[in-house]
Amino acid sequence: MKGREVKELVKSWNFRLSIWDIYEYLKEKPANDQSMILTYCADYFTDKSLHIYFKDMAYHFDVPLYSSLGKAEYEIEKANGELN
Repeated sequence: MKGREVKELVKSWNFRLSIWDIYEYLKEKPANDQSMILTYCADYFTDKSLHIYFKDMAYHFDVPLYSSLGKAEYEIEKANGELN
């Protein structure tokens, strides 16, 4: 997924999903998508307790939680050799 797609997806949830709904959505997704979505969720949903849930979920899925979506995109592209 690209950053724009991640932002649209998370914003479309519009605070209607529980943390378990997000887990169910992510459990079958590729690791890169999990990492980017969780990173954006941690930034978008500003409640401190939710950040802990996203951090724990990233740990459970064994994916990194980056400081920003831009950082996540950069690191994933670098790891995949997509940067020039």
